[in-house]
Amino acid sequence: GGSARAGGARRDVALRLGAAVAGAAALTALVATFAPHVFTGDAALRAALDVWLEPLAVRCWVICGAAALVTTAAASLWRPPPAGTAWRLLRARAERTSPLARALAAVGLGAVALAEPLALLQVVVMAAGAVAVLWGTTELLRQVAPATPVARERRRLPLAKVAVAAVAAFVVGGAAAFAVSGGVEPARAGLCNGEERLCAKTLDQVAFVGTHNSMSADGEPGWLFPAQNASITQQLDDGVRALLVDTHYGFQTPRGVATDLDRDSKSREKVVGELGEAFVETAQRLRARIGFTGNEPREIFLCHAFCEVGATKAVDAFRGVHEWLVAHPEEVLILSIEDDTDAKDTAQLIRDSGLIREVYTGPAGPPWPTLQTMIERNERVLVLIEVDPGKEPWMHRQDALMQETPYAFATPAELAAPDSCQENRGGDNGSLLLVNHWVDTSPAPRRTIAREVNARAFLSERLQRCKRERGLMPTIVAVDFYRDGDVFGTVKELR
Repeated sequence: GGSARAGGARRDVALRLGAAVAGAAALTALVATFAPHVFTGDAALRAALDVWLEPLAVRCWVICGAAALVTTAAASLWRPPPAGTAWRLLRARAERTSPLARALAAVGLGAVALAEPLALLQVVVMAAGAVAVLWGTTELLRQVAPATPVARERRRLPLAKVAVAAVAAFVVGGAAAFAVSGGVEPARAGLCNGEERLCAKTLDQVAFVGTHNSMSADGEPGWLFPAQNASITQQLDDGVRALLVDTHYGFQTPRGVATDLDRDSKSREKVVGELGEAFVETAQRLRARIGFTGNEPREIFLCHAFCEVGATKAVDAFRGVHEWLVAHPEEVLILSIEDDTDAKDTAQLIRDSGLIREVYTGPAGPPWPTLQTMIERNERVLVLIEVDPGKEPWMHRQDALMQETPYAFATPAELAAPDSCQENRGGDNGSLLLVNHWVDTSPAPRRTIAREVNARAFLSERLQRCKRERGLMPTIVAVDFYRDGDVFGTVKELR
Protein backbone atom coordinates (compact mmCIF):
# COMPACT_ATOMS: atom_id res chain seq x y z
CA GLY A 1 0.00 0.00 0.00
CA GLY A 2 2.75 2.45 0.93
CA SER A 3 4.78 1.73 -2.19
CA ALA A 4 1.67 2.18 -4.33
CA ARG A 5 0.98 5.53 -2.70
CA ALA A 6 4.62 6.57 -3.21
CA GLY A 7 4.42 5.53 -6.84
CA GLY A 8 1.24 7.53 -7.24
CA ALA A 9 2.88 10.59 -5.70
CA ARG A 10 5.84 10.31 -8.03
CA ARG A 11 3.46 9.99 -10.96
CA ASP A 12 1.61 13.09 -9.80
CA VAL A 13 4.87 15.03 -9.67
CA ALA A 14 5.85 13.82 -13.14
CA LEU A 15 2.46 14.77 -14.53
CA ARG A 16 2.47 18.22 -12.95
CA LEU A 17 6.08 18.99 -13.82
CA GLY A 18 5.82 17.65 -17.38
CA ALA A 19 2.59 19.55 -18.02
CA ALA A 20 4.00 22.79 -16.59
CA VAL A 21 7.22 22.61 -18.59
CA ALA A 22 5.42 21.61 -21.80
CA GLY A 23 2.90 24.41 -21.41
CA ALA A 24 5.50 27.08 -20.65
CA ALA A 25 7.77 25.96 -23.49
CA ALA A 26 4.87 25.79 -25.95
CA LEU A 27 3.68 29.27 -24.99
CA THR A 28 7.18 30.72 -25.34
CA ALA A 29 7.69 29.01 -28.69
CA LEU A 30 4.34 30.24 -30.02
CA VAL A 31 5.11 33.82 -28.97
CA ALA A 32 8.57 33.63 -30.57
CA THR A 33 7.08 32.21 -33.79
CA PHE A 34 4.00 34.39 -34.24
CA ALA A 35 4.82 37.68 -32.48
CA PRO A 36 6.97 39.13 -35.32
CA HIS A 37 4.15 38.50 -37.80
CA VAL A 38 1.29 39.74 -35.61
CA PHE A 39 2.71 42.72 -33.76
CA THR A 40 5.33 44.10 -36.16
CA GLY A 41 4.32 46.17 -39.16
CA ASP A 42 7.83 46.99 -40.34
CA ALA A 43 9.09 44.24 -42.64
CA ALA A 44 12.77 44.84 -41.85
CA LEU A 45 12.15 44.60 -38.10
CA ARG A 46 10.00 41.54 -38.68
CA ALA A 47 12.79 39.86 -40.63
CA ALA A 48 15.33 40.71 -37.92
CA LEU A 49 13.06 39.38 -35.17
CA ASP A 50 12.52 36.19 -37.17
CA VAL A 51 16.27 35.64 -37.32
CA TRP A 52 16.79 36.35 -33.60
CA LEU A 53 13.78 34.44 -32.28
CA GLU A 54 13.89 31.37 -34.54
CA PRO A 55 16.62 29.58 -32.50
CA LEU A 56 14.66 30.27 -29.30
CA ALA A 57 11.47 28.84 -30.82
CA VAL A 58 13.28 25.70 -31.99
CA ARG A 59 14.81 25.09 -28.55
CA CYS A 60 11.44 25.63 -26.87
CA TRP A 61 9.74 23.12 -29.16
CA VAL A 62 12.45 20.56 -28.34
CA ILE A 63 11.90 21.15 -24.61
CA CYS A 64 8.14 21.03 -25.09
CA GLY A 65 8.40 17.74 -26.96
CA ALA A 66 10.57 16.20 -24.26
CA ALA A 67 8.19 17.37 -21.54
CA ALA A 68 5.23 16.05 -23.50
CA LEU A 69 6.89 12.63 -23.65
CA VAL A 70 7.45 12.69 -19.87
CA THR A 71 3.80 13.63 -19.39
CA THR A 72 2.74 10.87 -21.77
CA ALA A 73 4.84 8.33 -19.89
CA ALA A 74 3.28 9.33 -16.59
CA ALA A 75 -0.21 9.39 -18.06
CA SER A 76 0.31 5.90 -19.48
CA LEU A 77 0.13 4.57 -15.92
CA TRP A 78 -3.39 5.92 -15.62
CA ARG A 79 -6.14 3.92 -17.25
CA PRO A 80 -8.58 6.32 -18.94
CA PRO A 81 -12.34 5.86 -18.69
CA PRO A 82 -14.08 3.85 -21.44
CA ALA A 83 -14.63 5.53 -24.79
CA GLY A 84 -18.35 5.93 -24.11
CA THR A 85 -17.66 7.76 -20.88
CA ALA A 86 -15.10 10.03 -22.55
CA TRP A 87 -17.56 10.87 -25.33
CA ARG A 88 -20.25 11.74 -22.78
CA LEU A 89 -17.82 14.01 -20.96
CA LEU A 90 -16.93 15.80 -24.20
CA ARG A 91 -20.60 16.22 -25.12
CA ALA A 92 -21.41 17.58 -21.68
CA ARG A 93 -18.58 20.12 -21.91
CA ALA A 94 -19.70 21.17 -25.41
CA GLU A 95 -23.29 21.62 -24.21
CA ARG A 96 -22.08 23.87 -21.39
CA THR A 97 -20.42 26.14 -23.98
CA SER A 98 -22.68 29.00 -25.04
CA PRO A 99 -24.21 28.83 -28.56
CA LEU A 100 -22.62 32.21 -29.33
CA ALA A 101 -19.14 30.92 -28.50
CA ARG A 102 -19.69 27.82 -30.64
CA ALA A 103 -20.94 29.97 -33.53
CA LEU A 104 -17.97 32.35 -33.29
CA ALA A 105 -15.57 29.41 -33.19
CA ALA A 106 -17.20 27.93 -36.28
CA VAL A 107 -17.01 31.26 -38.13
CA GLY A 108 -13.36 31.69 -37.16
CA LEU A 109 -12.43 28.19 -38.27
CA GLY A 110 -14.33 28.66 -41.52
CA ALA A 111 -12.58 31.97 -42.20
CA VAL A 112 -9.18 30.36 -41.68
CA ALA A 113 -10.17 27.50 -43.98
CA LEU A 114 -11.21 29.95 -46.71
CA ALA A 115 -8.18 32.22 -46.33
CA GLU A 116 -5.44 29.60 -45.87
CA PRO A 117 -6.86 26.19 -46.81
CA LEU A 118 -3.49 24.56 -47.51
CA ALA A 119 -1.92 25.81 -44.29
CA LEU A 120 -4.94 24.61 -42.28
CA LEU A 121 -4.80 21.23 -44.00
CA GLN A 122 -1.10 20.98 -43.21
CA VAL A 123 -1.77 21.76 -39.53
CA VAL A 124 -4.57 19.17 -39.34
CA VAL A 125 -2.54 16.42 -41.02
CA MET A 126 0.57 17.09 -38.94
CA ALA A 127 -1.46 17.27 -35.74
CA ALA A 128 -3.12 13.95 -36.58
CA GLY A 129 0.28 12.38 -37.20
CA ALA A 130 1.67 13.70 -33.94
CA VAL A 131 -1.38 12.46 -32.02
CA ALA A 132 -0.89 9.01 -33.55
CA VAL A 133 2.76 8.97 -32.46
CA LEU A 134 1.93 10.07 -28.92
CA TRP A 135 -0.95 7.58 -28.65
CA GLY A 136 1.32 4.80 -29.85
CA THR A 137 3.97 5.82 -27.32
CA THR A 138 1.39 5.75 -24.53
CA GLU A 139 0.21 2.28 -25.52
CA LEU A 140 3.77 0.96 -25.65
CA LEU A 141 4.47 2.33 -22.19
CA ARG A 142 1.30 0.69 -20.88
CA GLN A 143 2.63 -2.66 -22.04
CA VAL A 144 5.70 -2.09 -19.87
CA ALA A 145 3.88 -0.82 -16.75
CA PRO A 146 0.25 -1.86 -16.17
CA ALA A 147 -2.19 0.98 -15.74
CA THR A 148 -3.97 1.70 -12.49
CA PRO A 149 -7.74 1.07 -12.62
CA VAL A 150 -9.73 4.22 -13.05
CA ALA A 151 -11.81 3.57 -9.94
CA ARG A 152 -8.72 4.00 -7.76
CA GLU A 153 -7.52 7.14 -9.50
CA ARG A 154 -10.59 9.34 -9.77
CA ARG A 155 -8.84 12.03 -7.76
CA ARG A 156 -6.12 12.15 -10.41
CA LEU A 157 -8.42 12.84 -13.35
CA PRO A 158 -7.66 16.60 -13.29
CA LEU A 159 -3.98 15.76 -13.66
CA ALA A 160 -4.72 13.62 -16.68
CA LYS A 161 -6.69 16.46 -18.21
CA VAL A 162 -3.74 18.78 -17.65
CA ALA A 163 -1.47 16.24 -19.31
CA VAL A 164 -3.76 15.97 -22.31
CA ALA A 165 -3.88 19.76 -22.58
CA ALA A 166 -0.09 20.00 -22.45
CA VAL A 167 0.35 17.36 -25.12
CA ALA A 168 -2.33 19.01 -27.26
CA ALA A 169 -0.53 22.35 -26.97
CA PHE A 170 2.65 20.71 -28.20
CA VAL A 171 0.93 18.90 -31.06
CA VAL A 172 -1.31 21.65 -32.43
CA GLY A 173 0.97 24.55 -31.60
CA GLY A 174 4.00 22.82 -33.06
CA ALA A 175 2.15 21.94 -36.23
CA ALA A 176 0.88 25.50 -36.65
CA ALA A 177 4.32 26.99 -36.06
CA PHE A 178 5.82 24.52 -38.52
CA ALA A 179 3.31 25.58 -41.17
CA VAL A 180 3.90 29.30 -40.59
CA SER A 181 7.68 29.02 -40.53
CA GLY A 182 7.75 27.06 -43.76
CA GLY A 183 8.96 23.79 -42.28
CA VAL A 184 12.38 22.27 -42.51
CA GLU A 185 15.06 23.45 -44.90
CA PRO A 186 14.49 22.04 -48.39
CA ALA A 187 16.72 19.17 -49.41
CA ARG A 188 19.57 19.89 -51.80
CA ALA A 189 20.09 17.81 -54.92
CA GLY A 190 23.55 19.05 -55.91
CA LEU A 191 22.19 21.02 -58.88
CA CYS A 192 22.63 24.64 -59.93
CA ASN A 193 19.63 26.21 -61.64
CA GLY A 194 18.37 22.72 -62.28
CA GLU A 195 21.50 21.29 -63.92
CA GLU A 196 24.62 19.78 -62.39
CA ARG A 197 26.80 20.90 -65.29
CA LEU A 198 26.03 24.57 -64.59
CA CYS A 199 27.58 24.47 -61.12
CA ALA A 200 31.13 24.93 -62.41
CA LYS A 201 30.18 27.70 -64.84
CA THR A 202 30.69 31.34 -63.92
CA LEU A 203 27.76 33.75 -64.03
CA ASP A 204 28.81 35.23 -67.38
CA GLN A 205 28.92 31.74 -68.94
CA VAL A 206 25.27 30.97 -68.21
CA ALA A 207 22.18 32.07 -70.16
CA PHE A 208 19.15 32.99 -68.03
CA VAL A 209 15.57 33.05 -69.29
CA GLY A 210 14.26 36.52 -68.43
CA THR A 211 10.88 38.24 -68.54
CA HIS A 212 10.44 41.79 -69.76
CA ASN A 213 8.09 43.69 -67.41
CA SER A 214 7.92 40.62 -65.19
CA MET A 215 5.26 42.18 -62.94
CA SER A 216 2.86 42.74 -65.85
CA ALA A 217 1.20 39.34 -65.66
CA ASP A 218 -1.97 37.86 -67.04
CA GLY A 219 -4.39 37.14 -64.22
CA GLU A 220 -2.79 39.54 -61.76
CA PRO A 221 -5.29 42.08 -60.34
CA GLY A 222 -5.35 45.46 -62.06
CA TRP A 223 -3.08 44.75 -65.02
CA LEU A 224 -4.86 45.90 -68.19
CA PHE A 225 -2.05 45.14 -70.65
CA PRO A 226 -0.18 42.02 -69.46
CA ALA A 227 3.15 41.13 -71.00
CA GLN A 228 3.61 37.76 -69.28
CA ASN A 229 1.60 34.57 -68.85
CA ALA A 230 1.71 34.31 -65.07
CA SER A 231 2.76 35.93 -61.80
CA ILE A 232 6.38 36.42 -60.81
CA THR A 233 6.30 33.47 -58.42
CA GLN A 234 4.82 31.23 -61.08
CA GLN A 235 7.44 32.46 -63.55
CA LEU A 236 10.12 31.29 -61.13
CA ASP A 237 8.37 27.95 -60.75
CA ASP A 238 8.35 27.61 -64.54
CA GLY A 239 12.09 28.27 -64.87
CA VAL A 240 12.47 32.04 -65.36
CA ARG A 241 15.70 33.17 -63.70
CA ALA A 242 15.95 36.86 -64.61
CA LEU A 243 13.33 39.44 -63.68
CA LEU A 244 13.11 42.85 -65.37
CA VAL A 245 10.90 45.18 -63.33
CA ASP A 246 10.17 48.91 -63.00
CA THR A 247 9.76 50.69 -59.65
CA HIS A 248 7.55 53.77 -59.24
CA TYR A 249 6.05 55.75 -56.40
CA GLY A 250 2.29 55.56 -56.17
CA PHE A 251 -0.75 55.89 -53.95
CA GLN A 252 -3.13 53.03 -53.23
CA THR A 253 -6.77 54.07 -53.66
CA PRO A 254 -9.97 52.04 -53.26
CA ARG A 255 -10.08 51.46 -57.02
CA GLY A 256 -6.47 51.27 -58.10
CA VAL A 257 -3.05 52.89 -57.80
CA ALA A 258 -2.31 56.49 -58.73
CA THR A 259 1.19 57.30 -59.96
CA ASP A 260 3.09 59.99 -58.07
CA LEU A 261 3.37 62.34 -61.04
CA ASP A 262 5.19 64.98 -59.00
CA ARG A 263 8.07 62.54 -58.52
CA ASP A 264 7.95 60.56 -61.76
CA SER A 265 10.99 61.51 -63.80
CA LYS A 266 9.48 60.69 -67.19
CA SER A 267 7.79 63.52 -69.01
CA ARG A 268 4.52 62.90 -70.81
CA GLU A 269 6.24 63.34 -74.16
CA LYS A 270 8.85 60.71 -73.32
CA VAL A 271 6.23 58.19 -72.23
CA VAL A 272 4.17 58.88 -75.37
CA GLY A 273 7.29 58.27 -77.41
CA GLU A 274 7.94 54.96 -75.64
CA LEU A 275 4.42 53.61 -75.22
CA GLY A 276 2.15 55.58 -77.52
CA GLU A 277 -0.59 58.17 -77.11
CA ALA A 278 -3.29 55.54 -76.54
CA PHE A 279 -1.46 54.13 -73.51
CA VAL A 280 -1.03 57.56 -71.91
CA GLU A 281 -4.64 58.60 -72.57
CA THR A 282 -5.92 55.37 -71.03
CA ALA A 283 -3.79 55.93 -67.93
CA GLN A 284 -5.00 59.51 -67.54
CA ARG A 285 -8.67 58.50 -67.87
CA LEU A 286 -8.19 55.83 -65.22
CA ARG A 287 -6.47 58.29 -62.90
CA ALA A 288 -9.57 60.47 -62.93
CA ARG A 289 -11.77 57.53 -61.91
CA ILE A 290 -9.88 55.65 -59.22
CA GLY A 291 -10.65 58.03 -56.37
CA PHE A 292 -7.24 59.59 -55.76
CA THR A 293 -7.51 62.27 -53.04
CA GLY A 294 -3.89 63.15 -52.38
CA ASN A 295 -4.12 62.00 -48.76
CA GLU A 296 -3.02 58.42 -49.36
CA PRO A 297 0.44 57.33 -48.12
CA ARG A 298 3.08 57.05 -50.82
CA GLU A 299 4.40 53.55 -51.50
CA ILE A 300 6.61 51.81 -54.07
CA PHE A 301 4.90 49.77 -56.77
CA LEU A 302 6.04 47.77 -59.76
CA CYS A 303 4.42 49.56 -62.70
CA HIS A 304 5.07 50.13 -66.38
CA ALA A 305 5.28 53.93 -66.69
CA PHE A 306 1.78 54.53 -65.25
CA CYS A 307 0.52 52.62 -62.21
CA GLU A 308 -3.05 53.38 -63.25
CA VAL A 309 -2.94 50.64 -65.91
CA GLY A 310 -1.31 48.07 -63.67
CA ALA A 311 0.55 47.96 -60.36
CA THR A 312 1.92 45.40 -57.94
CA LYS A 313 3.06 46.38 -54.46
CA ALA A 314 6.82 46.08 -54.72
CA VAL A 315 7.57 44.84 -51.22
CA ASP A 316 5.05 42.02 -51.64
CA ALA A 317 6.51 41.00 -55.00
CA PHE A 318 10.09 41.01 -53.70
CA ARG A 319 9.05 39.16 -50.55
CA GLY A 320 7.55 36.51 -52.79
CA VAL A 321 10.89 36.19 -54.58
CA HIS A 322 12.70 35.90 -51.25
CA GLU A 323 10.33 33.20 -50.01
CA TRP A 324 10.70 31.32 -53.28
CA LEU A 325 14.49 31.42 -52.95
CA VAL A 326 14.30 30.08 -49.40
CA ALA A 327 12.29 27.14 -50.72
CA HIS A 328 14.69 26.64 -53.67
CA PRO A 329 18.22 26.92 -52.23
CA GLU A 330 20.03 25.90 -55.43
CA GLU A 331 18.76 28.65 -57.72
CA VAL A 332 20.54 31.82 -58.86
CA LEU A 333 18.63 34.86 -60.16
CA ILE A 334 19.33 38.22 -61.77
CA LEU A 335 17.11 41.15 -60.78
CA SER A 336 17.15 44.12 -63.16
CA ILE A 337 15.37 47.22 -61.83
CA GLU A 338 14.42 50.19 -64.01
CA ASP A 339 14.23 52.52 -61.06
CA ASP A 340 12.09 55.62 -60.87
CA THR A 341 12.62 55.61 -57.12
CA ASP A 342 15.39 57.04 -54.97
CA ALA A 343 18.33 54.71 -54.45
CA LYS A 344 17.91 54.66 -50.68
CA ASP A 345 14.25 53.71 -51.05
CA THR A 346 15.08 51.00 -53.57
CA ALA A 347 17.65 49.57 -51.17
CA GLN A 348 15.22 49.75 -48.26
CA LEU A 349 12.62 47.97 -50.36
CA ILE A 350 15.00 45.05 -50.85
CA ARG A 351 15.76 44.99 -47.12
CA ASP A 352 12.12 45.19 -46.06
CA SER A 353 11.17 42.30 -48.34
CA GLY A 354 13.80 39.99 -46.88
CA LEU A 355 15.45 39.63 -50.29
CA ILE A 356 18.58 41.22 -48.87
CA ARG A 357 19.41 37.82 -47.34
CA GLU A 358 20.08 36.35 -50.79
CA VAL A 359 21.70 39.36 -52.48
CA TYR A 360 25.12 38.91 -54.07
CA THR A 361 27.67 41.12 -52.27
CA GLY A 362 30.90 40.00 -53.94
CA PRO A 363 32.97 41.73 -56.63
CA ALA A 364 30.94 42.69 -59.70
CA GLY A 365 32.85 41.83 -62.83
CA PRO A 366 35.27 39.29 -64.19
CA PRO A 367 36.17 36.93 -62.80
CA TRP A 368 32.54 36.28 -61.89
CA PRO A 369 31.82 33.59 -59.29
CA THR A 370 30.53 30.19 -60.30
CA LEU A 371 26.91 29.38 -59.65
CA GLN A 372 28.11 26.82 -57.09
CA THR A 373 29.97 29.52 -55.18
CA MET A 374 26.96 31.84 -55.16
CA ILE A 375 24.76 29.01 -53.89
CA GLU A 376 27.21 27.95 -51.16
CA ARG A 377 27.41 31.55 -49.91
CA ASN A 378 23.65 32.02 -50.27
CA GLU A 379 24.37 35.13 -52.34
CA ARG A 380 22.13 34.13 -55.21
CA VAL A 381 20.62 37.37 -56.52
CA LEU A 382 22.62 39.81 -58.62
CA VAL A 383 20.92 43.23 -58.35
CA LEU A 384 21.28 45.55 -61.35
CA ILE A 385 19.97 49.14 -61.31
CA GLU A 386 19.37 51.11 -64.50
CA VAL A 387 19.46 54.71 -63.22
CA ASP A 388 20.79 55.28 -59.70
CA PRO A 389 22.42 52.46 -57.71
CA GLY A 390 23.29 54.85 -54.88
CA LYS A 391 25.99 53.95 -52.39
CA GLU A 392 25.05 50.38 -51.58
CA PRO A 393 27.91 48.11 -52.75
CA TRP A 394 25.47 45.34 -53.72
CA MET A 395 23.38 47.55 -56.03
CA HIS A 396 25.21 47.76 -59.35
CA ARG A 397 24.69 50.15 -62.24
CA GLN A 398 23.48 47.93 -65.03
CA ASP A 399 25.14 49.63 -68.00
CA ALA A 400 28.54 49.38 -66.25
CA LEU A 401 28.33 45.59 -66.11
CA MET A 402 25.99 44.60 -68.90
CA GLN A 403 25.98 45.26 -72.61
CA GLU A 404 22.61 45.35 -74.34
CA THR A 405 20.87 45.00 -77.69
CA PRO A 406 18.26 47.47 -78.97
CA TYR A 407 14.70 47.01 -77.67
CA ALA A 408 12.47 49.22 -79.84
CA PHE A 409 11.30 46.74 -82.48
CA ALA A 410 7.95 47.41 -84.14
CA THR A 411 7.70 44.18 -86.16
CA PRO A 412 9.15 40.66 -86.14
CA ALA A 413 11.04 41.58 -89.29
CA GLU A 414 12.92 44.31 -87.42
CA LEU A 415 13.79 41.81 -84.70
CA ALA A 416 15.20 39.44 -87.32
CA ALA A 417 17.12 42.18 -89.15
CA PRO A 418 20.95 42.02 -89.30
CA ASP A 419 21.32 45.13 -87.11
CA SER A 420 19.14 43.84 -84.24
CA CYS A 421 22.21 42.77 -82.25
CA GLN A 422 24.06 46.08 -82.44
CA GLU A 423 25.29 47.95 -79.37
CA ASN A 424 22.85 49.87 -77.22
CA ARG A 425 23.12 51.06 -73.62
CA GLY A 426 26.31 49.92 -71.96
CA GLY A 427 28.36 50.11 -75.14
CA ASP A 428 30.92 47.32 -75.27
CA ASN A 429 32.32 47.63 -71.75
CA GLY A 430 30.30 45.11 -69.79
CA SER A 431 31.07 41.42 -69.41
CA LEU A 432 27.38 40.43 -69.40
CA LEU A 433 24.90 40.69 -72.28
CA LEU A 434 21.18 41.44 -72.24
CA VAL A 435 19.34 40.35 -75.38
CA ASN A 436 16.03 42.21 -75.62
CA HIS A 437 13.75 39.95 -77.62
CA TRP A 438 10.23 41.26 -77.97
CA VAL A 439 8.16 43.34 -80.38
CA ASP A 440 6.70 46.56 -78.99
CA THR A 441 2.97 46.78 -79.77
CA SER A 442 2.09 49.29 -77.04
CA PRO A 443 -0.16 49.63 -75.26
CA ALA A 444 -0.96 45.91 -75.40
CA PRO A 445 1.70 43.24 -76.02
CA ARG A 446 0.42 40.59 -78.43
CA ARG A 447 0.75 36.89 -77.70
CA THR A 448 0.47 35.97 -81.36
CA ILE A 449 3.63 37.92 -82.08
CA ALA A 450 5.37 36.52 -79.02
CA ARG A 451 4.54 33.02 -80.21
CA GLU A 452 6.20 33.81 -83.54
CA VAL A 453 9.39 35.42 -82.26
CA ASN A 454 9.78 32.98 -79.34
CA ALA A 455 9.68 29.98 -81.67
CA ARG A 456 12.88 27.95 -81.54
CA ALA A 457 14.04 28.64 -85.10
CA PHE A 458 13.46 32.40 -84.84
CA LEU A 459 14.91 32.82 -81.36
CA SER A 460 17.86 30.48 -81.84
CA GLU A 461 19.00 32.25 -85.00
CA ARG A 462 19.02 35.64 -83.28
CA LEU A 463 20.71 34.42 -80.11
CA GLN A 464 23.49 32.70 -82.04
CA ARG A 465 23.96 35.81 -84.15
CA CYS A 466 24.12 38.12 -81.13
CA LYS A 467 26.52 35.76 -79.37
CA ARG A 468 28.77 35.72 -82.42
CA GLU A 469 28.64 39.46 -83.13
CA ARG A 470 29.02 40.62 -79.53
CA GLY A 471 31.49 37.94 -78.47
CA LEU A 472 29.54 37.18 -75.29
CA MET A 473 27.16 34.53 -74.05
CA PRO A 474 23.69 36.14 -73.83
CA THR A 475 23.32 36.39 -70.05
CA ILE A 476 19.65 37.40 -70.06
CA VAL A 477 17.26 36.48 -72.85
CA ALA A 478 14.34 38.81 -72.10
CA VAL A 479 11.01 37.98 -73.73
CA ASP A 480 7.29 38.70 -73.56
CA PHE A 481 4.86 35.83 -72.87
CA TYR A 482 7.61 33.42 -71.91
CA ARG A 483 5.38 30.34 -72.17
CA ASP A 484 4.65 30.91 -75.85
CA GLY A 485 7.10 29.45 -78.32
CA ASP A 486 10.07 27.46 -77.01
CA VAL A 487 12.09 29.89 -74.92
CA PHE A 488 13.31 27.40 -72.32
CA GLY A 489 14.36 24.77 -74.83
CA THR A 490 16.18 27.31 -76.98
CA VAL A 491 18.07 28.86 -74.06
CA LYS A 492 19.04 25.44 -72.72
CA GLU A 493 20.41 24.54 -76.13
CA LEU A 494 22.35 27.82 -76.25
CA ARG A 495 24.19 27.20 -72.99
